[in-house]
Amino acid sequence: MAKIAILNDTPEVVVLLSNFLTKGHHQFLKRIGTTQFTMDSLVAFAPELILVSLYRTPEAVGRPVTDYAAQIEGFGMLERVSQCPELARVPILVFAFSTKLSEMPEEVRKRVRFSAFLTFPEGLQELNPTISSLVGPAQGDMSDVEKVRRGGGLAD
Repeated sequence: MAKIAILNDTPEVVVLLSNFLTKGHHQFLKRIGTTQFTMDSLVAFAPELILVSLYRTPEAVGRPVTDYAAQIEGFGMLERVSQCPELARVPILVFAFSTKLSEMPEEVRKRVRFSAFLTFPEGLQELNPTISSLVGPAQGDMSDVEKVRRGGGLAD
């Protein structure tokens, strides 16, 4: 069992990711609302893996990324976490929605660190194997993913 911190400001994304990973019997710290996030609580949790979600702001959807920090939600969190000395040895897994690694400029890559970069929805297939490679076995369940694909909510 690993301690995994899931950092995202969209409750549905946190629910999807944590439910998808629950079969791995991992312990989670879920942070919804990055404005209320405190580094102290993350450091106190002592995670073995940090999962940070990135996605385009509503204004940037369907447009080229010209200012990564301003147009990609979650980037500020990735930057803070990757520069925190107390978390320097903790692997960071980026899970990106509507943005790709190729859109991250080289100067931005130099300011952050991450062990893996996966994209949604393709990366869901790689999520548990990637986590397993970083912190040990996680046996995911695709039922929540299938509900979303069928157009249903996570509550049904």
